[in-house]
Amino acid sequence: PSTPTVAIAGVGALTVTRVENAVGGAADPAAVYSTWHAFRPTLNDNDPDIARLIALARVSNDPGDDDGTATTTSAADSNPCDIGVVVLWVATFTDVAGFTIVSQTANFVANTVCYDYKRPDVVLIVQETTGNRGFAKVGDVVTLEVTLDKPITVPTRSTLAGEPCVPSKTGKAS
Repeated sequence: PSTPTVAIAGVGALTVTRVENAVGGAADPAAVYSTWHAFRPTLNDNDPDIARLIALARVSNDPGDDDGTATTTSAADSNPCDIGVVVLWVATFTDVAGFTIVSQTANFVANTVCYDYKRPDVVLIVQETTGNRGFAKVGDVVTLEVTLDKPITVPTRSTLAGEPCVPSKTGKAS
């Protein structure tokens, strides 16, 4: 059998390789029950399938999809993701007899990967100093509190007024 062509979110996979599994080796000429790994290093909002599903989510009954339950126009476009949209994939194989076999996301709902296209929005920014309110001088501690509308991972490198600072979390940050 030939190596399959694989599209992830409408873009061809960078590499597609056959790997060993419990039933057979990666070099098994029959390739019965083969396991294939398709690799694509990154996804983004402009990938054809992701852009289309985001557009569908935005024109649904809840245009901003504030509740994350956007309805779509067809069963093929249904969205099993709690947050974001499903990453669609299609794998096309040709077997030893020359028959083309197409497998796609809808056939394997249990293996769904979701793409979260909603970036957090800033809700509130509060700045404080240990000295005069609204002014800072050498030796004062400046605190900047930023509140977002969804949990984020705490940044590993941050600066405040061009100087390194140590971010910390409150609430649901991780």
